[in-house]
Amino acid sequence: PSYGSWESAAFGGDWGKSGDERRQDKINAMTPWAGPAE
Repeated sequence: PSYGSWESAAFGGDWGKSGDERRQDKINAMTPWAGPAE
């Protein structure tokens, strides 16, 4: 999005989760960059 908070999208906006759970959800939501397309 061009504005607003996107951080909570990775853990479904569930601020009741512990910091460790939210961090793991964020890590799980990321995908590594495979490099430039050939």
